[in-house]
Amino acid sequence: MSDSLAPPVILYEKAKSARASCKKCGEKIDKDAPRIGIANPQHKTSYLWYHPQCSFLGLKSPKTKNGLSCKISKQKIHEPLINLGGEKLNVSVSRSSYNDNFCKQVKSDERELFYIIKQDGNKGNDGEAEIPEEYVKAIRGELEGTPEGVKRPREEGEEKEETVKKEEVTEASTSTTTSTSTSTVVKEEMEADLEADQNIKSSPPPSPSSSPTTKSPKKKKAKANPIVVRTERTPIPSPIALPPSTPGTSQFKVVSWNVAGLRGLLNKSPTALIDLAESTKADLICLQEHKLQDIHVVAPEFSDLLSELGYDVHWAVSTSKKGYSGVACFCLKSSPFGVPSVSHFPNSFGVAEGRSITLQYPSLTITNVYTPNSGQSLDRLPFRTKTWDTEWLSYQNTLLKSTQKPVMWLGDLNVAHKPFDVWNEGAKHHPKQAGLTQEEREGFTKQLEGGYFDAFRYLHPDACGHYSYWSARSKAREPNKGLRLDYFVCSEDMKEDGGVKVLDCYMDYGVGGSDHGPVVCVLEGPKAEGGEGEGDKKANKEATTINDFFKPK
Repeated sequence: MSDSLAPPVILYEKAKSARASCKKCGEKIDKDAPRIGIANPQHKTSYLWYHPQCSFLGLKSPKTKNGLSCKISKQKIHEPLINLGGEKLNVSVSRSSYNDNFCKQVKSDERELFYIIKQDGNKGNDGEAEIPEEYVKAIRGELEGTPEGVKRPREEGEEKEETVKKEEVTEASTSTTTSTSTSTVVKEEMEADLEADQNIKSSPPPSPSSSPTTKSPKKKKAKANPIVVRTERTPIPSPIALPPSTPGTSQFKVVSWNVAGLRGLLNKSPTALIDLAESTKADLICLQEHKLQDIHVVAPEFSDLLSELGYDVHWAVSTSKKGYSGVACFCLKSSPFGVPSVSHFPNSFGVAEGRSITLQYPSLTITNVYTPNSGQSLDRLPFRTKTWDTEWLSYQNTLLKSTQKPVMWLGDLNVAHKPFDVWNEGAKHHPKQAGLTQEEREGFTKQLEGGYFDAFRYLHPDACGHYSYWSARSKAREPNKGLRLDYFVCSEDMKEDGGVKVLDCYMDYGVGGSDHGPVVCVLEGPKAEGGEGEGDKKANKEATTINDFFKPK
């Protein structure tokens, strides 16, 4: 060894034992087999071992104890390689103990032999590298001139002269045609890797003794779209102080709420639904994601949940997966719109997961739906946008055509449609977040363009900060960092007088217990024929034949 103050950065030797493995291929290095050691940047007295035939170029830079890339460590590995075979003979390794003795270490036999072995790449019968005699003489200064691809180590007193010539040699080498030899290819890869590291802001500045490196111009990053934060609620006149209904008409109030597990909600607040029914005086309460099974909904604790207040209940449960999805409709028996007949979206997937219930009133058709989520990794996005959304629009069009009555669907639609429906529109993760992808937003737009409108946005086109979902994990409800995922979507004829018309739509922020909040919609329309509480025979007949009208493409 040429110096005892600091260990060589690169060491070539025969293995003293068979305990080490090659960091490149993972195979054991046999005892007495040739091996190459790279000084461990974190432990100066230890080495990372490789087979001579295994190139470690292109490996990821070593990691620090906290898991971050260590740019200095990467320089410690690559710059000595350039020193031994490239144009830059006197590149300093880093600001460490290696700097002080680097010039002396350059003459270390082990590292020069290492470079020759890497350049030649041949092995003898005994497994050790065959070193051409002329290379050895060149290194030791016994041969006039230097073989192609090998640089003679700098002698003492040559420092100033070498420093002046370094830039000229580097520029000349880049302008000439590169050699096809293995040494030139390896050298170019190492220089490119080092230059890439030097362009990173977090890499340490080069030491004063290091040679100048031509830095490539930094590319300006494209400016990301600015994030627009909307957490303050725009005041809106809701709930509107509605005037009394005209003779022959009546108001009809509908509440939609994703409860995120009905059993969990009632465990936290046993009277949550009763309080909601009494405070809103709703004619129809639609729940999504109750997560109950058939054996649960027949139990009195759920089947009679609002019976004392005069409600009938209809359930749709998931049979394909337990504790998942499911919707429910609590219908007031004394509703002025009458008693509805019940049918379902004739889609095998929707039925298996209990995704919807359709209620056909004498003057209106309402569907409670829990639209499938595209998933955290967007694995269900193609199904959601290409199958579900298109078939759902076809189903609603079929209801509108076959019943000749206005249609409305409501519930958790799992999409934040417009920028005003997101608290931080423009965040870089949005294009890959379920409910905010371009495909989902365009799918909902296409549904609205089919002859429907978003009731809340129709009444309050510029309202900001009005959301129906807040992440419970990040405690986003109090700062109002939410999304508007719950909707009332109505056919265009519900804007006009003379039939069922939308009067008001708003969020009820006073109700907790779920990561969603209730959304309320107030309608006005004609009373059911024959008095309150009576259904329509025509609606019952249409409910049994609706499957004949709907034929998925």
